Order: sequence, then C-alpha cells, then structure tokens
Amino acid sequence: QNCEVHLDELRNCVVFVPKPITAVRIRGLVDCDIYCAAVEGPAYVEEAVRSRIRLAARQLRIHHSHHTDFYVALASGPIIEDCADLGFADSSLRWRHDTIDSTKLPLKSDAFKLVQVFKWVKASEPSPNWSLIDDHQDEHFFLEKENSPPLSAQTEEAERVGLVFGHVRQKLRL
Repeated sequence: QNCEVHLDELRNCVVFVPKPITAVRIRGLVDCDIYCAAVEGPAYVEEAVRSRIRLAARQLRIHHSHHTDFYVALASGPIIEDCADLGFADSSLRWRHDTIDSTKLPLKSDAFKLVQVFKWVKASEPSPNWSLIDDHQDEHFFLEKENSPPLSAQTEEAERVGLVFGHVRQKLRL
C-alpha cells in the first residue's frame, strides 16, 4: 500500500487517483484537473498553471504556480511560495468506500483558509497571491445539479474506479 504518485508535465488532462496513497508530487501541469482521494502524507505541487486540484492530504506545499484552484481537505494549512492568483476552497467531493475516512487523516475543517505564504513579510496585510473561492463555481464545472443528462460512459468508468460524481454535464477524457 506504500504508493507514491508522480504526475509530471501534463497538459489538458484529467487524472483520478481513487485509492489512498502515501504522497503525491505534481509538477508542470497546464489546464489539468487532478482528483486525489487521500494522500496520507505530503502533497507537493510545482509549476501548476490554469489547473484545478482536488485532494485530501496531511500537508500541501505549492511552489511556482499560478491561476490554479485547490479544493482541499487538509490536516494543516497550505504553504505557498513564489505563487500568484491561487484559489482555495473546502473539498466537497465524495469517494466510494469512505476512502478518506479509511486513512484516519486528522483533517481540520477550516485548514484550507490557513494559507501560509513564504516571502510575505507584511503580517498586517493579507497576501495578494491567494484568495478563498466563494461560490465553488469550478466544482459545478464537473458536477451538475438536478435534471442533468445521464452519466456518460467515460464518467461511469471514473465512478467505477472510485469517484462519485452524481450527474455530469461534460464528457471527461480519461
């Protein structure tokens, strides 16, 4: 079960990691959607651009990334360095078989708000390099509300390997 996942130099991809892993290293993403069910240790993200990352992890460190949104459940606040225009929100994804619960991660409900910014020395002012995502608009990019069309074959495969979407509005490339 000691599995570490590395995702390197991906463009226009959707990646699902439906089983618990010990660590994830993500580098060089452009226009990607990443779903990690549970990372029992650290999650490292470097050089992510215009992407969306959804995960549960003990720790999240982000370097040299911009215009990327993070939907996370964490044990401690994210740490960012040399980043700009990052968004953070609480993860609302559901996984089959209580994948996250099985890891016993000590998740804190508000950890996504506790962003630490290296190199930001103005303690009296908030960093302009990140913000909270207010309305979860991006979550609805993949998750559709009631009265949506039936699941596509590709989405059924995603659901088979672990991610529960409900109804999906757009076809996914797996």
